[in-house]
Amino acid sequence: IHGNQRVKRELLDDLLAIEIGKPLTPGKINKVREKLYALGLFKSIQVERIGEDTTQQDLLIQLQERPNILFAFGGGVATDEGLKITGSASHRNLFGVAHQLSLIGTFGFGWDGDTWRVDSQEYIWRAAIKYVAPRVPTSNSEVVLEGLLREEVYESNYRFYRSGASLGMSSRPLKGMETL
Repeated sequence: IHGNQRVKRELLDDLLAIEIGKPLTPGKINKVREKLYALGLFKSIQVERIGEDTTQQDLLIQLQERPNILFAFGGGVATDEGLKITGSASHRNLFGVAHQLSLIGTFGFGWDGDTWRVDSQEYIWRAAIKYVAPRVPTSNSEVVLEGLLREEVYESNYRFYRSGASLGMSSRPLKGMETL
């Protein structure tokens, strides 16, 4: 395996689970590529066999990592919520084991009463944090911790604030089956 600078080798070895001396079929090689892309950490992955002898070959995996920090921005107009701008900053490879930490913010203006006129006097906003731990507690599960630091929602005749947290886990015990 070449090209992993920030991703720990132990994670890659565990994820690939290639046994030396066992046959490597094209299907198995495609699975290796799929598992690596599923981490979301690599721009490109090249897998090739090296050697003339068909009974014994080396497997070369060339990786090109994506940047650890990701910034995303967007916006939109909704018929029930008004105008919003959303942004997030994420670290997609904490500790070298593909854990992700994201800070998410939303700012916008709602509609003025039942009309489609923007209420520019009162704004709405939201700040949240999200931590995703893939392969915890088992290799086919994921733990997600989300915290709503503060949200302010303004309606035509009331305003409310809320904060909170959630903890969830998803697991894939069988192919094609997912539990949440």
